[in-house]
Amino acid sequence: MFKRFKLFFVIFLITISCQDKSEDNQKYYGKIENGIYYNDFFEFSVELQDDMTVIHGLELKELLNINAQENIEDYKKLEKELKRNEQKVKELIALYKNPFDSYGFNPNVIIIAENIKEFDSNIKNGRDFLGYSRFAMENINPNLETLVGFDKRKIGGRQFWELNAFLQTEFGEIQQSYYATIIKDYSLLIIVSYLESTDKLLLEKAIDKLKFRELK
Repeated sequence: MFKRFKLFFVIFLITISCQDKSEDNQKYYGKIENGIYYNDFFEFSVELQDDMTVIHGLELKELLNINAQENIEDYKKLEKELKRNEQKVKELIALYKNPFDSYGFNPNVIIIAENIKEFDSNIKNGRDFLGYSRFAMENINPNLETLVGFDKRKIGGRQFWELNAFLQTEFGEIQQSYYATIIKDYSLLIIVSYLESTDKLLLEKAIDKLKFRELK
C-alpha cells in the first residue's frame, strides 16, 4: 500500500526514525473524537473533512519512516543520525486528498513538531526555524528549490511564517508551502504539498479548520 504513492515532502526527513511507543510520547500525538482531531499538548484542534484520508500519531510516524527509506538516496548513511534524533520530532497528523490505494502523488497537509531546545535562543520564531532548515532541506534532496524570502500568515488565530518551495519529481513539479510557529520549545510545522492550484484550494480549506485554544 505504501509503495503506490509518495509523499515528497522532505523537510527534516533525517530526523524521522523508528516508532517510539513510550507512554510519555503518547501525549504529543493527540486523538480523534467525533470527526475532530484534538492535540492538548500543542493546544490546537482540526475539524476533519469527510472527503479526506486521515492518518495520525504512530501510524503516521511509521509511514514517514518508510517513505524516508524509499526516497532518500543516502538513507543508510543517515541512519545513525536518525536514531540520535528520534526524540526530537513528533509526527502529529496528515490529511490526504485521495485514499491510500490511489496511484501517483497524493496532495496532502502534514503537521509535525520538532523540539528546538538545543538551539537555545537562536530560534525565536517560525522565520528563524525556516531559515535554519532550508539549507538542510536542499542538502537532503537536490531536486528541491526553496524560494527567497518569507511571508507572514495567520492560521487558527496564530502567527506563522511561510516558506515556499518546488520539488521536481516523476509526477511533475510539486509545489510546497511550509508554515512554522513556536510552541512550548517546539517548532510546529504545517507542510502543504500539491501539483494543481485546485488541490491547493482544497488543502487550504483543511488548514482553515485548524484552531488554537489559546494564543501566546
